[in-house]
Formats: sequence, structure tokens, C-alpha cells
Amino acid sequence: MPSPSEYPYFAAARVDLLFKQNLDIGKPIPMIPLLVVGGPFSNLLGLQTYLESDNVISNSIERHPDGSIYIAYTPRTSPYWYDRLSMARGISPIMAK
Repeated sequence: MPSPSEYPYFAAARVDLLFKQNLDIGKPIPMIPLLVVGGPFSNLLGLQTYLESDNVISNSIERHPDGSIYIAYTPRTSPYWYDRLSMARGISPIMAK
């Protein structure tokens, strides 16, 4: 069932993922306003963020003017790939080993 704060288009995509791929992206977080001018997200027709109950990283769905949608999903049990702070210090995770 769609949340009052969720675009119906995104609710359909979320339910589709759940039933066809058994992938739950979480519950919608209240809508964030879209940028009107400038910026990398100014051309989006819609953006919705989602959060699973015990995940610290949010998932999202975005809709573009050409009708395509993109879904960003990070599983709760995703592997720890590299130390992002070492990247900020200029240390490559490949070179560090």
C-alpha cells in the first residue's frame, strides 16, 4: 500500500521489486524538495528516498524526463569494500595491500 508521502509511480516500482525479485527497499522517507534550478538533480521528475528498518544507508528511486527510473539499493548486509577515509587521504585500497 502506498504511503501518502510516496509518488504512486515509485510505489508501483517498489511493489514490483518486492514481488518479482523479493527485494524490499524499505519504507518511504518523507519527500525532500527537488531543486528547481541548477544542480545535478534539477532535471528529475521525482526523487524518493527509502529506509529499511535497521539499515543506516538509505535507498532511493529517481525518475528522469525520458521516463526511465533508477533505483539505488544498498543491502543491509553489503560487504565492507574499502576504508573510505583512506581514499580521502589519497591511499588506494589496492596499493595499501
